[in-house]
Amino acid sequence: MAKGNIEAYQTAHLSGAGGNAVAASDGILGGIFLNSGTTVTATTYDGHDATGRLMHNAALLAPGWNPMPCGFGAGLFVVLGGTTPDVTVHYLS
Repeated sequence: MAKGNIEAYQTAHLSGAGGNAVAASDGILGGIFLNSGTTVTATTYDGHDATGRLMHNAALLAPGWNPMPCGFGAGLFVVLGGTTPDVTVHYLS
């Protein structure tokens, strides 16, 4: 989203293990903030489900910011793993 000439990330709050559709069109993934959880992993795909192009497969640092700058063309799909993952995805679409 833009405010004047300043770009600001959109956010999506995700919790629980499993797959989540975040964006349905092209954009940029800025990163994922891990709010809480144990041994949390995030796998990101360029697409509408987990059959899209793999972008990242990462263990997230808890709690904190995990930069993952990457463009996506078809959509953004995030699969969370671990115990009680709670994250905020920051992206532009």
